[in-house]
Amino acid sequence: GVDWVSLDGEGDTGLPDIPVHAIVIDPERTDRLYLATDLGVLVSDDGGLNWAVEINGFPNTVTESLTLLGAAAGPRQLFAFTHGRGAWRASLRRPLGPPPCEPQRWLAHVTPPDAPFTTTLLATNFGSEAQPVQLIPYLEDGTRLETASLEVPAGASAIRVSTELFGSDDVSHLGICGDASVALSAAYRITSILGASAHVRETSLVDTEFLFYPGEWEIVFDGMALLNLGAEPAEVAAVLLDAAGRELERVVLDDALAPLAKQLAVFEAEFEARGGSAVRIESSQPATLLLLRGTRPPGEPMLLYETVPIAVTARK
Repeated sequence: GVDWVSLDGEGDTGLPDIPVHAIVIDPERTDRLYLATDLGVLVSDDGGLNWAVEINGFPNTVTESLTLLGAAAGPRQLFAFTHGRGAWRASLRRPLGPPPCEPQRWLAHVTPPDAPFTTTLLATNFGSEAQPVQLIPYLEDGTRLETASLEVPAGASAIRVSTELFGSDDVSHLGICGDASVALSAAYRITSILGASAHVRETSLVDTEFLFYPGEWEIVFDGMALLNLGAEPAEVAAVLLDAAGRELERVVLDDALAPLAKQLAVFEAEFEARGGSAVRIESSQPATLLLLRGTRPPGEPMLLYETVPIAVTARK
């Protein structure tokens, strides 16, 4: 206690001039600090240089004490004890080590747990020996979550609903690590009405320009999930073309899609023009994508199926 250093930070990310009642240091990542303050729970991920409101659901009220509990390999929970609002609890993500591989195979879309769709993952082993498969989950913004593993017997399939592997996490897409003898597919199916499953295979297709031919938008929709696989933010655009290849309309979907983040689009909602013969997808960084076409709800049964894109740059 001979020397003290201010941890207030500066500017918009500095600590407000408010009473602080308690501090908790994350033992698994000592630069992560939690504060109990008169405005609720604040967190810093850089040892106090910058502060933000903790967004795990704590109330913005006077918080007098904090406790962090968790076994070495189990879930961790932060408890906040407030003045007049009771005790609150939130689960915390465990700090991640390096990924098990640099994925070359991808599943570009997983439906959220609260969506009216389910995603069932099917890993099939075509080899003569059992094989492990590691699935690296990401949030839509590119944040990596804890890896899930499947053991797939020889000549058999391992089938799991995505929520069995990832719980309530809003997993958006997956990187795949494992032997090439194991193929991963996803089955998407609507749950709110009668519908058939769409089975989509993993992909290793990477390009910066893709082309597809749209369906009849008065009866079907064309949707896209694109992943930025580059090291820098990507500008992602969709271009509606006529039969002669002339641009009818160009729409920038995202001017700075983060690395490993996902861009979603439903094309008839993006374009004002109609009558195009093709849609070109452009990305300033290497990307992979999934295209799905489906009948419009609430018509039953709802049919959903994959549309295979053409990788343009690879053909030039």
